[in-house]
Amino acid sequence: MGHGNFVLCKSCEYEREFMLGVGMMYGSLQNILEFMDKRSSDEVSKILQENSDLHFETDGHCVYQCRNCFSIQEKLHLLIYDKQEKLIYRTQSKCSKCKIKRRRVREKDNLLHQIICPKCKNKELIVNGGLCWD
Repeated sequence: MGHGNFVLCKSCEYEREFMLGVGMMYGSLQNILEFMDKRSSDEVSKILQENSDLHFETDGHCVYQCRNCFSIQEKLHLLIYDKQEKLIYRTQSKCSKCKIKRRRVREKDNLLHQIICPKCKNKELIVNGGLCWD
């Protein structure tokens, strides 16, 4: 079951809600493709056409943040392995402004941990949970 986080910055009043984790529809790669952005979906579809005996891991929807400008992207996390257990696909989030890979924001007890305000760069955001989704 997925969970929601509501993030609020007291300094600039930035606020955003994130729907994190996985729902019941995330049991197969075909279903996961429906929840991915077009570029990622096309890339994974190509991998599925070219390979057999794949397995995958997903943490569902995750938050990625730029180390430079602190922009945020919510994106589906996915790892795909071939039959030799070699990693052949990993979700990536690239900041369009800074042209660097965003890092995944870790969670602690289903709450985003050490997230930085993308608007004012405050490091002490209020993160509340409680919402569950399927």
